[in-house]
Amino acid sequence: MFTNLNEVLSVPVPKQTDSYVPVSNKHLIEAVKSQLSSNGLSASNEQYELSKNGLQMFGSMSISADNANAVMVKEFGFRNSYDKSLPVGFVSGSKVLVCSNLMFRGDIILMRKHTLNVYEDFEKLLTQAVSGINTQFDSI
Repeated sequence: MFTNLNEVLSVPVPKQTDSYVPVSNKHLIEAVKSQLSSNGLSASNEQYELSKNGLQMFGSMSISADNANAVMVKEFGFRNSYDKSLPVGFVSGSKVLVCSNLMFRGDIILMRKHTLNVYEDFEKLLTQAVSGINTQFDSI
């Protein structure tokens, strides 16, 4: 079900175990917005969805750039779970689909399990997904 950012951020983060390192929804969303900003992009039309009693989170954003006359819109999506059912993931492109039925489609799809060093790899994947938006659009 679609929800607002406050509800997404209110879901309690589970405890870390020896084999599971949760990425908080707050950290994920703030990191996405920060990475977009550092690449000269800004988010609009933010949409969030929670499923499995808040244990799975899905989000998408339209991306704005300096060119207000752009014909195609860039989009960025992400997902996360607190129940170990989904890897943290990013998707970007001209049209992305991030759905609670587990569909995750776009031009660039990157994912990482919630295991040791997830935060280190998370930052690399996020950087790659955001920089890939511009590379993909430049080639078009």
